[in-house]
Amino acid sequence: MGWLNGRLDELAWEEREALIAQQREQSRHYVVVLFLFAPLLFLIAGVREILLDNPTAWRQMPVRLALSLVIAALGQSIRRHWVSPGGSAWMAIAGVALINMALALSVQTEPARLSLVHVVAMLVAMQSLPLTIRLRDTLGMSLGLVLPMVALLAWRQAALAEWWTTLAVIALGIMAGLYMRHARLQIAVDLHELRRALELRVERDVLTGLYNREGWFMHAGTVFQATRNARRPMSLAYLDLDHFKRVNDEHGHAAGDAALRAVAGVMQRHARRQDVIARLGGEEFVLLMPGAPEAAALEMVKALCDAVRAMPGACPLTVSAGLCQVRTIESLEDAMRRADHALLRAKREGRDRVLRSP
Repeated sequence: MGWLNGRLDELAWEEREALIAQQREQSRHYVVVLFLFAPLLFLIAGVREILLDNPTAWRQMPVRLALSLVIAALGQSIRRHWVSPGGSAWMAIAGVALINMALALSVQTEPARLSLVHVVAMLVAMQSLPLTIRLRDTLGMSLGLVLPMVALLAWRQAALAEWWTTLAVIALGIMAGLYMRHARLQIAVDLHELRRALELRVERDVLTGLYNREGWFMHAGTVFQATRNARRPMSLAYLDLDHFKRVNDEHGHAAGDAALRAVAGVMQRHARRQDVIARLGGEEFVLLMPGAPEAAALEMVKALCDAVRAMPGACPLTVSAGLCQVRTIESLEDAMRRADHALLRAKREGRDRVLRSP
């Protein structure tokens, strides 16, 4: 079973479900193609009978046309009212199975006709199995391809050689379909991981792992609006490391990078799960605290600054911070501007302190 799902099982549950949802939506278009593929084969077989002067060909053509129209209508219904590729693919296979049964039963004694049924079943297996992502859909569809042919052979009381030939051809189609499904999953996982890595690079600061400016405005904006809609208090702090240029000048940029990572770690440990932290650039950080009134936020920021001051190492650091409680009518940018002004006052008044915005 591990080979069937490949690296899909290595993903976290949330990522796996997101990937499955994405791939299932992509499968929508391919399932519709199956509904067009089946009736076309059915009609081509009817034209073949007419060209071979089969005396029953013209009588069978209305039935062929009716079945083809029904299956094409199902394909249009799927395109307009999409539910899931698992159920839709089952319907496609059921339609193909009906066509195969009608095709094979129309002239029971013609080996070429039955060979065409086998080839169609194999092609359907090769085309439909790669569409499924969930393992249960794949196994169920494989069973759905085999059972109609087994029922047909049993009804015809086929010879043992015909059983072996039929099952071997269908098994070949299923094996090819499973291989293509496995390859599709590997490609899907690779693309998902690549896209996730690119998304992280877009919204995350490479050095500290915190949100960067783009990530801040994306995630803080969402939290900001949700908190405002819930009519809950909210505070925002702008923080800056004091005399950080001295760290780089005296100890080197590698030491400065290590200090920034350490400060980011302290911030993450002191922040709550719902808080949003970002490094906007250089040694500047910003912290959004949804649900925190100004008094509680002030204690949180002071505790964070004390933790930075107490960090061990050859590069002692302090933090200046500006804090504001978000007003009902102001935007995220307005709140950041007020917190930044409070930060500038904290620096002018001697640094290593937290000041509130009026």
